[in-house]
Amino acid sequence: MKKLGLMFILVWKAAFGQSDSSMEEYQEQVLQWKSQKDSIQKGNSKKKQNFDEAKLLFETGKDLDKKGDLINAINAYEKSVFIYPMTRPLIHLAKAYQKNGQDAKALLNYEKVLDLPKVKEKDIMSVLSGMTNVRLSFKDYNAALKKIEPYFLQFPSNDQPYYLKGKILKESGKELESIVFFKKAIELDSKNKQAAYELANSLNKNEDYTAANECIISHMSDVKEDSFLQSALWFELAESYRGLADKTRAIEYYQKASAHKKWKEFSEYWIQQLTP
Repeated sequence: MKKLGLMFILVWKAAFGQSDSSMEEYQEQVLQWKSQKDSIQKGNSKKKQNFDEAKLLFETGKDLDKKGDLINAINAYEKSVFIYPMTRPLIHLAKAYQKNGQDAKALLNYEKVLDLPKVKEKDIMSVLSGMTNVRLSFKDYNAALKKIEPYFLQFPSNDQPYYLKGKILKESGKELESIVFFKKAIELDSKNKQAAYELANSLNKNEDYTAANECIISHMSDVKEDSFLQSALWFELAESYRGLADKTRAIEYYQKASAHKKWKEFSEYWIQQLTP
């Protein structure tokens, strides 16, 4: 009987003693979780505060940018991305650096955008366009081509990689090779006005005046709201008519193109040369 009682005591201690130990461990874990939860909530609160502050600085930067105060706009953008790096502020900062002639800093911030998670397709295309323009200013054609190559597979239905590759090839003196890429860009987006202009220019340079003429005529309605591109296409249309030996129409479109200062000198020269 004594043995049975001793065994009961041992079993009771083992069972309830272990239960007390488990309860203590549980309570300790609850306290740890509460501490972690408080820390997370504080962190989230700080994160929200940083986000709001960064957003306000970004809006300030945009306002200054619109007013032409580029230096202070850059300062606001820099503070914004330092506090909370986000896609749009980084893109605006890169473009502001680019406008200010700080191309190395522009490239760096474009790269930072591509390193962010979950960047939207349209923002990636904006970054690729900006990076391409910077690299073209350096005449760094190989680096420009290398940067856009992965995006043909990633975004096969997007026209921009094709347009940008065509532009790089064209500016590196490979107008004939560029034609294929401009055509593909227009195939993917028939409203790509820049690709239409670049294609027409490349076709004229390769003396395919009929194709250039057809390209321009089919896209003239797309550029009514863009005076620069409209004048550019008028000039290319005049060039194609001159190549086709249609002096009357060539003069007509040179006269239209001459309204824009970029095309004025060349247009007036050819008007004088073609006028009987």
